[in-house]
Formats: sequence, structure tokens, C-alpha cells
Amino acid sequence: MAAGLLFAAVGCGGDDDSGGGGDQTTQESTADDEASGEASSSDSGEASDEGVCAAVQSVDLNAAFDGQLEFGEANGSTTCFVPIVGTEGEGLVIKVTTAENYELKALYEDEGLPFEKLDSLGDEAFILNDADLNVLLADGTSVAVGVSAFWVTGSPPDPAVVKAGLIEIAEAVVASR
Repeated sequence: MAAGLLFAAVGCGGDDDSGGGGDQTTQESTADDEASGEASSSDSGEASDEGVCAAVQSVDLNAAFDGQLEFGEANGSTTCFVPIVGTEGEGLVIKVTTAENYELKALYEDEGLPFEKLDSLGDEAFILNDADLNVLLADGTSVAVGVSAFWVTGSPPDPAVVKAGLIEIAEAVVASR
């Protein structure tokens, strides 16, 4: 049996909803979000919780990932989670937030870590680890779309397929704002 890992440092916190699809890592991330001063959606210009998942659901995820991934039902509170069939982990994770992805980009630049810049989205966009797309917007918010999963059956999709899928989802979320 082949096993693969595709991990994104999505730079987004956990699902505030204690009954949501988050795991222990997700719950710990929420505390990090609060410590970093993440604003609530009512005063930060974030998309509504329902708006993020609704934007994600407007995308044919199977087609966006060239049929190489099968997805479960989108759910979440401040973060939209979409399980990926045959994997462990958070799956597809989407969040609109304030400033933290600017800090993530600065960390990568300071440490000389590789990331790919994209010119087609927002004010600035970059992909980390072939699995985490961050779009920085003019209003100071950012959209993070990433795959955080460990394949227990099959193998991860081609990085080019993941990139195309992440871009399609980010475009839908940005357009919904």
C-alpha cells in the first residue's frame, strides 16, 4: 500500500465550533489565532463563515483537481474544512483572515525558504510546499487555501493538479467577498 503526505502550513486557525471537523492540531491553532490578535469576522472584513463554505461549494472540486481527489461534505465555522476521501488529516482547508499570511510570507522570505509567487490573484499570491495558496488582498485580509492530508490509500495528486485546484477555489472565495 502506498502512502503519501501532502501538507500545507495553511496559516489559518482551527474551527471555533467545538463540534466541527477539527482535530487536536486544529484546536491548538485556535489558541494561536487568539494570541495573534485575529479579529472576528464582524470587525475584520472577513467573509462570513457561510460565505467561505458557500464559495467553496460553488466550485466543482472533483473537476478542479482533475478527478484525482474525492471530497466529502464541506463544513466549518471560521474555517471551511472539506474532507478528502482516503486521507487522514484536515483535508482541504479554506479561510479568510487578517494579516497572518503576510507574517507567514515574511517568515519564508527571512528564512530563505522556497515559495512560488503567482501574479494572477489579489495584490500578491504565493504557494508554499506545493499545497498551500495564500492570496493577500488590498483590504489587509488574506485567503488561505491548502491541502493538509496524509494519504492512507492511493497517493497524492500531481503538484500541478493541486496548484490548479487551489487557484480555482481561491478565485471563487475572492470573488465572493
